[in-house]
Amino acid sequence: MNQGREVEAKQSLHKALEADSQFVPAYEEMAEIAASRKEWKDLAEVTDQVVRLNPVSYPRYWFLNSAANYNLRNYDVAQKARSAD
Repeated sequence: MNQGREVEAKQSLHKALEADSQFVPAYEEMAEIAASRKEWKDLAEVTDQVVRLNPVSYPRYWFLNSAANYNLRNYDVAQKARSAD
């Protein structure tokens, strides 16, 4: 990502998750990419994974999940994510 090679970075993150589906730092990076590009569906999916793996340690991802679902017009899901803090 720092070298401006987003496609390669995403491929590397996917490979990391294939090797270890509980590797939270890869999900975090994917969430940041999706958030910066306003890719709401991807952001919702990735942040779902983060908060499932560790619902207490990652409050930022509850917020991002709520924002993604709001933008997808999944208002009930967005409300639940917001109130989970």
